[in-house]
Amino acid sequence: MRRTFRFSNLVSGLLLYFVAFPSIGSAFFSFGARSSGMGGAFSAAGDDASSVFWNPATVAILRKWSVDITAGREWITAKNMQSTLTKITESDPRFLPADTLSDLPGQLEKLSDYSWISNGGERFGFTAAHSNFAFTVMSYDLFYLQPEIDTYNTGLDPNSLNPISNNSSMIAFTGFQVMEYGITYAWLSPARSMAVGMTGKYANVTGYHRTENIWDIDVSNTWDLLDSVKEGASLDESVWSFDAGLIFFAEYGRLSI
Repeated sequence: MRRTFRFSNLVSGLLLYFVAFPSIGSAFFSFGARSSGMGGAFSAAGDDASSVFWNPATVAILRKWSVDITAGREWITAKNMQSTLTKITESDPRFLPADTLSDLPGQLEKLSDYSWISNGGERFGFTAAHSNFAFTVMSYDLFYLQPEIDTYNTGLDPNSLNPISNNSSMIAFTGFQVMEYGITYAWLSPARSMAVGMTGKYANVTGYHRTENIWDIDVSNTWDLLDSVKEGASLDESVWSFDAGLIFFAEYGRLSI
């Protein structure tokens, strides 16, 4: 049995997410040093250029030029999965005798219980904002490493119907590169009791998908493998979207929507 990941399902889901929630980048990454330090709880507290990623209405309270540049890489690995994957890739059943692979079926079964091994990517954000206007450029990669484990061919007897030498476990590398441009306009009420803002966005989404035999990958150098995945794009879509926000100002705080 192999658990198979359907690339088309992730494509459809993410494209829908882009349309419904155009600030998808903020859901995965933090833009701006201050917002990162606050764990992303920045939609009402924002008072610099990076706050446009969280709530475009904050641009209305910027009285002078503000520029923010954010760049980085975030990568999350499922707990204990790196060690499990390393143990598996060190035991290639195609070339090693079955009597030395007693731990391999259990390791494969363990990996099959996880829907993903690692995810993350690189990100870059630039914003220039002043008074009621802002211009943003944002790019980010979203990559997922997911197991497609063959749990049937795990027999340690070479003469069995399902010898482990026939095991065909795979790792799927699925990724999206997003390049997004936005123009924001925000308005502050004369009484300074509320602000409203809207960002019009154009995003280009490029998708990739590739599977590799689990014994042919270098688990210690995942980034180089992901670079090779990018060479064969299987999805290229453009999306227009809008991001709107409100802020209500009170004597002792703000309410952000």
